[in-house]
Amino acid sequence: MKLDKIRPVLVCEGNRSKATSLVYNECGFASDTVAKNFCKIVRKFKSKIEMHSKGKIVDAKNIMMVMVVGGLQGNKIEICAEGEDSQQAVKSLANYLFSIRPKDYINVIFLDVDGVLNSAKDGYSIKLSTDLHLKLLKRIVKATKAKIVLSSSWRIGWTPASRNLLNRFKDFGLEIMDCTPKLPESCRGDEIKQWLNDSEYEIGRFVILDDEADMAEFTAANLVQTDTKVGLQEKDAIRCIKMLKGHYRDGSTSSLSKNPFKI
Repeated sequence: MKLDKIRPVLVCEGNRSKATSLVYNECGFASDTVAKNFCKIVRKFKSKIEMHSKGKIVDAKNIMMVMVVGGLQGNKIEICAEGEDSQQAVKSLANYLFSIRPKDYINVIFLDVDGVLNSAKDGYSIKLSTDLHLKLLKRIVKATKAKIVLSSSWRIGWTPASRNLLNRFKDFGLEIMDCTPKLPESCRGDEIKQWLNDSEYEIGRFVILDDEADMAEFTAANLVQTDTKVGLQEKDAIRCIKMLKGHYRDGSTSSLSKNPFKI
C-alpha cells in the first residue's frame, strides 16, 4: 500500500449545469458546485472491493438511473448517472459507498520502549517498573481503540527484556499487534514507512510514541516525543488521544465518521 492510498478518495462530477464535486479525504466530504459534462464517481479504496459486484452496488440503493460503466479495475469503481435526478442519485450512491468500511480499518500507535515506558529516572528499567507509563498507554488504547505496533529495538530477538515487556503488557491488558521491520542503515521513520507500505490493513490515523526527535517525513505530523528523563506523561497521552481522534496540534479537527451529504 502506498502512503497516498491510506485514505479512501471519492470524486463525483455531475452532468447538469449545476453539478456537485465531492472529494473524500481525512476531513470527510468536501464539495463545491461546478459545471460538468457528465456524472462520474471514482472510488479508490485500499481494501479489495471486488466483493461488491456492479449489480450489488446499484441494487443496494435501488437507484435505477445509475449504471456502472467500465470494469472494477483494481480498486476503482466508475459510475455514470443520467436524468433530472442524477445529483440526488449520486448523493445517495455516495452515502452507500461512504458506508463501506474495510473490516480491518485501524488506528495505530508505533511504540518505542526506552524513554517511553521507562526513563532515565528509573534507570531505563527492563522490568518497566513505573506503572504510570503503562497505565497511560492503556488509557490511550482504551480511548482510541488503537493497535500497538512495536517500533522499539526491544522487538529484535527473544531477550529477557522483550519477555518482560510481554508479561507487563499482559498485566495491563495490552497487546502487541505487530512489529516494524528491521532495515539495515535506516532510521526508525523509514522502518515505520515500510510497515505502512506493506500493511494489509487500512490505516486510519497513526501516532509515533518515541523519545527520539527524528522520524523522517512523519516527524511533524505524527510524532509525540516523550522526555527521556521521565518517560510517558499525561500530557503526552492526551496529545496521542487527540491526534488519533482527529484533533490536531494546530487546533483543527477532522472526522472520518461524519458525512455532510447524509440524506
